[in-house]
Amino acid sequence: MAKKDFFYEAYKKNLCNFFKFLSADTRVSQALVKTLSEIKTNQQVLQAATKSKKVKVDLPSFEIPLLNSVKCGVDTDSFLSIGGKIEFNEQGIVNQSISACLIIRPHEDTKVCEKNATGVMKAGNKYIIRRFHFDIDSSQTSKDRPISHVQYGGNIQDEQKGSSEYQLINSIDLPRIPSFPLDVVQVINFLMDQFDTTLKQQFKLPSWRGIVVDNDAIWKKYFFEKMISKTSKRKTMYEWACDPISF
Repeated sequence: MAKKDFFYEAYKKNLCNFFKFLSADTRVSQALVKTLSEIKTNQQVLQAATKSKKVKVDLPSFEIPLLNSVKCGVDTDSFLSIGGKIEFNEQGIVNQSISACLIIRPHEDTKVCEKNATGVMKAGNKYIIRRFHFDIDSSQTSKDRPISHVQYGGNIQDEQKGSSEYQLINSIDLPRIPSFPLDVVQVINFLMDQFDTTLKQQFKLPSWRGIVVDNDAIWKKYFFEKMISKTSKRKTMYEWACDPISF
């Protein structure tokens, strides 16, 4: 089996295990109950498509309450929202777009949240005050942006915005910060480690860690070995990051 074929077959199988964990763990599934049906469907789609090249699944947006609320001059209810999409095209090329938002709901009207609110934040309304976007855009061929990159702000899907007000200027989508591929498993793993949520302990279970370890091994086998072997002395790391051959 070619190394690229190994990557896509193994990676789809591990994504299937990822969605299975979300639906099978009791506490996680209860927290994601509004999206549980779609999560289970994704698992079935990936099971059926392990060896086929073209497949698309969405990571339905979900919100998790934070135990340590953001302080904005007043007390708030605070939430972590995660959503996105994962797609493999006819050539087996993977594209991912994962968005993470920090949302607050102030208990009182306030205009002193870090002195950067664009107006008064009304009590009881929800506001997206931080948004990070993790992209793997391996189908682009223009070489004008990193294949794998992180953005702050940018456009947001209506499904994730929901009833929240979005306080960032979405037309500003630069810089695209080059990174190693931060796929959905890695993104959720480090978010759940860094944010204090009601699900923090679930994402320390051996069953979850096994998915992350397997995921890392797959990326190491394909991406990092290729990075070491293909990086030329005549090409900067940034140029390599923008080159489709990096995938």
